[in-house]
Amino acid sequence: MKKIAVVFLFLSAVSLCFANGRRNGVEAGIGYHRMAETQSVSGIDVKTTIPSVAINFAAMTYFTEWAGVGMYGNIFFPQHIKFVLLGQPITVNRSAYDSLWGMDLLAGPVIMLYHSRFFSLPVSFGFHYSGLWTKAGGIKASQNEIGLGANITGNFHFTQSIYMYGRFQSAYDFYSWEKTKENGTIESNSGKVSVWSIEPCLGIGFRW
Repeated sequence: MKKIAVVFLFLSAVSLCFANGRRNGVEAGIGYHRMAETQSVSGIDVKTTIPSVAINFAAMTYFTEWAGVGMYGNIFFPQHIKFVLLGQPITVNRSAYDSLWGMDLLAGPVIMLYHSRFFSLPVSFGFHYSGLWTKAGGIKASQNEIGLGANITGNFHFTQSIYMYGRFQSAYDFYSWEKTKENGTIESNSGKVSVWSIEPCLGIGFRW
């Protein structure tokens, strides 16, 4: 988490240097997060689906009227985890965990497709990171994934500084590393995965 925070602050600082004060914005809202993963375990495909309630946040800065950089994040709280193994579904409810939460980040360029006094339509694409942390009894586990993602946002402007937004974001992660700690013993592994996530959300934004 500390490394992720450092990267976030570094990218934000770099983007502000390039922006030259043209226009900046921050956003916060709520949404839905759904992760669908297919992974091979001992030669057997295991499909995992994780639906979540999400708190989303974003920061962006523009160095022209039509181009800039942005970072978009979600803190999500899974309602349950569903596994499908050999055609048999297994659902583990949130109540089975002492702690269950995750976070993802998308960072990259932002292109303004359309902009008027009352409505704007930016799109963004770039690097995507996703992490899931669980604790149950004496077992702690973390799963981290990286890949590529993109989003499109409709901004409805109330004033020059305040707007409401609706965003649809999707990402594909292709590499994962995991760590499990149980009774002082730590196990870790990494490898290729196939993970799709979708994240529609609504919120309020501020720009200056």
